Amino acid sequence: MQTWDKRFKTLLCAVAQGLEEQDLARSRESGRKAVEEFQAYFAKVDAHLTPAARVLTDEDVVRLVKDAR
Repeated sequence: MQTWDKRFKTLLCAVAQGLEEQDLARSRESGRKAVEEFQAYFAKVDAHLTPAARVLTDEDVVRLVKDAR
């Protein structure tokens, strides 16, 4: 009986590990798609920026946001 229990536990661990790997692969693909969509959106938005907006630095934007609060 002990051999059967050990085999069952080994099989169960292998199945669980396979499911975890599938979940991880799905998460990575989902993250990859989100990054691609994010980059595509900002490439589209950047095409419509005014010349004044193009010269703003990150620090300028942070200051403007803080001033607006």
